[in-house]
Amino acid sequence: MISVFLAAVMLIGCLTVPAGANVVIDELAPAMIAGALKFEENIDISDIVNKNKWSLNEVTALLANAYLVCPELFFVSNKITVNNRGSNYYIQLDYTMSKTEQAEAKKKIDAACEKIVAGITPDMTDVEKLLYVHDYLILNCKYDYDKKNYDMYDCLLSRSAVCQGYSLAYMYILKHYLGIECSVVISDAMGHAWNYVKLGNSWYHVDVTKDDAATVYKNKSYDNYGFAMHENFLMSDELCRNTSQPHYKWKVIGDLPAADDTSYDGAFWRNVNSPIILNGKTGYYAVMNEKETAVDICSYNFKKDTGKPILRVKARWYSRRNDSGSENYSYGKYYYKQIWTSLALRNNKIYFNTNKNVYSYDLSTKKSSKLYTLDKDDRQIFGMMFTSSDMLRLAYRYDVTYPESYLSLRLK
Repeated sequence: MISVFLAAVMLIGCLTVPAGANVVIDELAPAMIAGALKFEENIDISDIVNKNKWSLNEVTALLANAYLVCPELFFVSNKITVNNRGSNYYIQLDYTMSKTEQAEAKKKIDAACEKIVAGITPDMTDVEKLLYVHDYLILNCKYDYDKKNYDMYDCLLSRSAVCQGYSLAYMYILKHYLGIECSVVISDAMGHAWNYVKLGNSWYHVDVTKDDAATVYKNKSYDNYGFAMHENFLMSDELCRNTSQPHYKWKVIGDLPAADDTSYDGAFWRNVNSPIILNGKTGYYAVMNEKETAVDICSYNFKKDTGKPILRVKARWYSRRNDSGSENYSYGKYYYKQIWTSLALRNNKIYFNTNKNVYSYDLSTKKSSKLYTLDKDDRQIFGMMFTSSDMLRLAYRYDVTYPESYLSLRLK
């Protein structure tokens, strides 16, 4: 059996954060947003700076981080200039859109957000809402390896972004559409950003970018279509420091308490590498049953905190390349200790894939049906997603270390 290294690439570089546990920018962020929405050339922040007795360097660093909690500034580059004239301080922003362009882009962003939250039902708990948006962004945005896309517009509409874009989109949806408090965490040491969310009276880390994992092989990264990890969803500080790819030396933006509640550290989703699809109070997901050489489709009741397998299908994903990449294994010789099963829900049926087949499972009749078998030599299905109500897009390749190819399957 072969293990696979899964990783997510991260944003490089923001200005260094001032010393302290958290970065407090409560006054600067609203002032910057208000001035930017008016497209002001010089945004006056003199009163705020003088009251707090900040130096010019402190103001510049704080503003750079204020930018990271302002998803609304998608039409502003992260090149922020602060001019100092005696006791007067002014922000100069680099506008990347005109007023008209900004207004049109904002309409598109809000339409995209409304489409996302339309999948959230009134009976969902806040945990389910957070999970739904987490998986939606992972399934509908790819990491930008060229590191050009940094804002929520890129994540929601261009569907390609670095960690900053994922974090800003997640925060915008949670705060403005779901009423869930959310901020951003940054680590200059990691060159990375993620989210900080509030449930009840406690705060938790959520790293959407890391859960949108790519396969790293011989210094190349391969995307995984329809694949969603959950190792970095609702973590305490303790767990955040001790995942398979630990976080470190971070600072929270905002005067917020530590994430010291460990209630979710042992949650069922921690080792789930399929999308978790939600249907009322129930979630469905796939896990590997190594003993039975199979994929288990499982259900989980969020309100009762109970789960169980509902269907088992034989499956293995086989490796073709060895670690050196210079030799090819024969198909069926070695298999991965990992599954690449995607799930989707349509008309009360769960659709899912194994390495060679696509199945449906009727939640009413409890019966499964094989819908399609991939007939492309020894290539295998490594994920799938619906692109319309009756069209499934499948990703296939020889093994996880090869680029993906795609085909569309129309369902009856």
